[in-house]
Amino acid sequence: MQTQEQKDLIQNAIEQAKLHGILKYLPEGELTHAPFSLSPYTMTESVFEEMAELTVPFSELMIQVSRNTDFLAHHLEPVAAIDPFLKMLLDCRSREITQSSQLLIQRNDFFVANVKQNNDKRNSPPANKIIE
Repeated sequence: MQTQEQKDLIQNAIEQAKLHGILKYLPEGELTHAPFSLSPYTMTESVFEEMAELTVPFSELMIQVSRNTDFLAHHLEPVAAIDPFLKMLLDCRSREITQSSQLLIQRNDFFVANVKQNNDKRNSPPANKIIE
């Protein structure tokens, strides 16, 4: 059961996500916030290692896609025909000034928690840890 404070925190986080464009379309075509988490979750060590290994290639993929104007035009222009915001973004390309050097700043938060199992459930922390 959630307290009113927790409900308010969740609602505020959802509103912030919407305000910052962290959105997705539902199958019915309605916009909603994209999934996110306000608290850590448990993952196996192998999943953690896989996420860490994929961070560099995923970042490189994002850079390559962002630089491929033909690919972006082919896939985004049909959508921009019905989405005014995307059309505005694509129209910015004509005024774009490019540089030979670019910097990608991306944040992936992976926290490793070493939590000892405590048989006293009243005083034990939440089970948010990496399973080894």
